[in-house]
Amino acid sequence: MEEVLRILLYLSASALCVSMIYYFYRITKSVEAVQRDLQKISGQLNPLLDSLNSLSRSVKSLSDDMRDQLQKINWVVDEVKSKIEAVVQIEEKVRDVMSNPVHNIMGTLQGIKKGFTTAFNFFKK
Repeated sequence: MEEVLRILLYLSASALCVSMIYYFYRITKSVEAVQRDLQKISGQLNPLLDSLNSLSRSVKSLSDDMRDQLQKINWVVDEVKSKIEAVVQIEEKVRDVMSNPVHNIMGTLQGIKKGFTTAFNFFKK
């Protein structure tokens, strides 16, 4: 009887070893499948990362160009503003200088007109 139990024990141990070998085989296949999937993903990530890197460089270049253009626009606006201020100052100076002489000339011309009108009316009668 002891030999029968021993044989059953050996058979059970053998069956256990066979099942362990089978499950280790399945685990190995699963790990290999995960490894293949990771290799596929990493293979697809490299072009994506290159693309993102290129996009980042393009955005930076565009941003730098826009910054340069804004600086140029600010410079132009400042120049136009200074020119307009200069024109306004010249206008004010001309107005101040010309104001009194123009009033004097206008008064003189009105006086001449009045004189001609009076003379014309006198001769008309």
